[in-house]
This record gives sequence, C-alpha cells and structure tokens, in this order.
Amino acid sequence: MMKLFLVLLTLLFSCIFNIAIADGGVLLNQTRVIFLGTAKSTKATIENRSNNTYLVKVNALISPDSQEKAPFLVNPPLFRMESQSQNTVVIMPNQIKHLPTDRESVFYLSFLAIPSVPKNELTESSESYSQVSFGLQMVIKLFYRPENIISGVNQAPSQLTYQQKGNVLIVNNPTAYFQTFSSLKVNGKQIDNQSAGMMVAPFSDIKYQIHQEAKDITWRVMNDFGGESREYHQALKGGEKK
Repeated sequence: MMKLFLVLLTLLFSCIFNIAIADGGVLLNQTRVIFLGTAKSTKATIENRSNNTYLVKVNALISPDSQEKAPFLVNPPLFRMESQSQNTVVIMPNQIKHLPTDRESVFYLSFLAIPSVPKNELTESSESYSQVSFGLQMVIKLFYRPENIISGVNQAPSQLTYQQKGNVLIVNNPTAYFQTFSSLKVNGKQIDNQSAGMMVAPFSDIKYQIHQEAKDITWRVMNDFGGESREYHQALKGGEKK
C-alpha cells in the first residue's frame, strides 16, 4: 500500500512540474550576466510565456548548489509574475571590495518560480491540507569583471594553449577571464568534457581524458552575450604546440 502511495505521489509531483514548464513556461532572456567593475548596477530579465501566475524568488549565490549569498543584492528579491509578462531585476554590488582585481570572479543567479494554484482548482478536501507545489529553478552565471581588465576580453579565447601528456589533454588559460567552451574538438571530433567541466578559470588549467594523439585542436567559447566565438585552432606535435 505504501509503495502504491509513493508511486502515485511521484506521478502527481511530475504532473505539477510538467504543467509548470509547458508551452514555453518561464524562461530567462540571457544565459549569463556580466557585472562590470565600472557599473553601479546591471539587470536580468525573466519572462513568463505561460497562462500561469508565478511567485518568483531571486538570489545571488556563491555556488549553484548552495544557499550561501554572493556579495550582490537583487531587487526585487521576491515578486509576483503575471501570465504573459516580463519582469526585470536589478543586481547591485554589496561588499565587493574583497574580490580580486586582477581576474574575474564567478557567482550564480538563482530564479525560483513557483506556480500559483487557481482558486477554482481548490476543493473542500484540498483546502484542508497544505498545498504542495513544485517550483522551477533556473540558474545562470554572474561574472564580476574588475575595472582594470574590462578591455582585454575579446582577445582571451585565442590565448588558450594546449598540451598532451599521455591520455590527458591539458588546457591552460593564462588570461584573467573565465572561458567556457561551447565546442572543443581533437582531430575534428568533439571530446567528452562534461565530467571535467566546460569552464576554465583564470590563470589555471583543466584536464580532459582523451584516447588518441592530439594533432589538431579547435575550439569555440561562449561570449558575453551567450553566443559563440569564432573557431580557433592550434596544431600539436608530440603533445606540444607546433
């Protein structure tokens, strides 16, 4: 009996969640936000393309899987979002003086959209119990770019370098910017970079497992607007830059 109850409960939650994201649902108009060191604030826009009303909670967080607050404020942090509408939140700095000035820092913006339950769907039975409703959470990156490194971002993708040691491809990022791959190919074939991650931090390396001799590396990275850069190329010989 308990097993049947759990199965039915799971199906109910699944239906609620699917209704919440159907027909376009709630979405963000950008995949990242860049906060420039010269700015007093920046904005992010959330859009509701559904016929539902949502309560939206927004947080700036240290990491996508924690609730530790980032050194930014979001206004408004909580708001009602009507159907077929757009809302804009303003992001402002809060105690950012401790952040590095020679490189970017990355944080995360979390948008939690909880669908309302129409009154005509409430029954006498359901009104006597707590309503359970799943929210749709969307998380995007928030990059803080200090004032003294604003101008060099367009040249950064071309400065990535590659080296092979055994079955390991080492990607070195000598720049002050986070670089996120949209494509990374070895000898014309996309490599599996999901396990190690697709983002290389400033002044650091990232390692990928490969099972062939790397002779030709091609890559594209995400730009400030969420689009792709042009394709870059580096030839290797004996694991080193040719």
